[in-house]
Amino acid sequence: MLSLPITSQPHIAKVARTGSVAPVSGVFLAFIFLFWFIPFVAKRGVIPRQTIPILGFILWAVIVTLAAFFRENPPYKDIGLVTSAGKGLITLFIGLTFYLVTSSYLRNCDLIKLTFRMVNWGGLAIILWSFFQVSVNLILGDFPWWMDSIQSIFSTGVLVLGRATGLALEPSWLAHQLNMLYLPYWLAAAVFRFTAHSFKLWKFHFEDLLLIFGAVTLMASFSRVGMLAFLLMAAFIFIRININLMKRVEAWIFRKKAPLKSTLIVFRVGFIFSLIILYTGIIYAVAFTFILFDPRMASLFQFSQERSDPVLRYANSLKFGERLVYWLAAWKIFGNFPWLGVGLGIAGYYFPTSIVAYGWSLVEVKKLLFHSTNLLNIKSLWFRLLAETGIIGFSLFFSWLFVILVSSIKMFIEKEKSIRVIGLIGILMIIGFCIEGFSIDSFAMPYLWFSAGIITAGSMVYDHQHLEAESF
Repeated sequence: MLSLPITSQPHIAKVARTGSVAPVSGVFLAFIFLFWFIPFVAKRGVIPRQTIPILGFILWAVIVTLAAFFRENPPYKDIGLVTSAGKGLITLFIGLTFYLVTSSYLRNCDLIKLTFRMVNWGGLAIILWSFFQVSVNLILGDFPWWMDSIQSIFSTGVLVLGRATGLALEPSWLAHQLNMLYLPYWLAAAVFRFTAHSFKLWKFHFEDLLLIFGAVTLMASFSRVGMLAFLLMAAFIFIRININLMKRVEAWIFRKKAPLKSTLIVFRVGFIFSLIILYTGIIYAVAFTFILFDPRMASLFQFSQERSDPVLRYANSLKFGERLVYWLAAWKIFGNFPWLGVGLGIAGYYFPTSIVAYGWSLVEVKKLLFHSTNLLNIKSLWFRLLAETGIIGFSLFFSWLFVILVSSIKMFIEKEKSIRVIGLIGILMIIGFCIEGFSIDSFAMPYLWFSAGIITAGSMVYDHQHLEAESF
């Protein structure tokens, strides 16, 4: 848990023969899986029922990937199909292992609370190193050699001028880990005034401070997808606060006399309309701030339909065109293989024949196609699921997320504070992942799986408590 912030440790990446996803936590996970989880299953340990949809997805992914070997696939730079399919399946099994171990091991509230403490200390390390990066960059305008050396111990990536990277490979990965694990917990803890620690700093819990500085760290990453995901999570919190506020204002205004139904409707519509105007102004202010500090956002409000491919050109002006080209290529692959998909790790073979005409004018696309020795990535888990596992695989994965969401909602409406916190974490995590799924396409990133494991474990504790209460 303490090593979760490190996403791409160079020595592990070298052993795994990858330059990107190589989390240190995966090494510890391997030992736990071999020496605890396998004996646990052998002794008929109970695996949570929420795992059924994801196990169905795993089975389907294996089937469609094996089926790819019975189909004639286009060649791509002498890259072996076995290697690509093997990497796709291995990364999926890594993610599944994170989920199974976490959900099976955390069997009581004390262990879950200990987990939250470790999450906090790991999050503090992310914040401190990120703030140090930004401070040095602002003062010196660059990074000294020794900071690059320190970063190279933890990551195969490099420090990025003007953006916080934390201990991750790149700024967008920093935003992803914050949105999928740390910020949902800190938000939920702040809402319910919950803490996993015994100390306080004046009136603030440790989680309150981590939330404030964690949100600033997210902003310092300048990840646009990450910021949008966090804003949606925060919007859910504010909507609930506004609903309660509206009820209180309504009760105060009409405390002496019950209003007519038409009067009540007019009041509520006016209140909601006022809030829409307020939050629209806030969103505009945030967007304008991004325009000031992030050159990629300079043309945010400059959309023109006068030229061909206006949407792609607009996305390219926001330095987002390449991703949209990859998504459209994945969509075309899905259109050609709608039921089975092409198999995990195999979509890249179909990219040269699937890229839209405008995509060939983009420098990054041409560079990766003609000068890179690797397969192109889809850059979105949602589109990857469609292209590589078809509509059936996408539906199985989505059904697992839906089960996690339903379990979260059940816990969210409970009375016990610790259970409600876990429920809110799940809701916020799913909201964030709806957006983050357009930025990350690797199954081996542990944060979604780890958070889902905590939610599943919390649901098991919740169900056990209810069974005990009913027995009495």
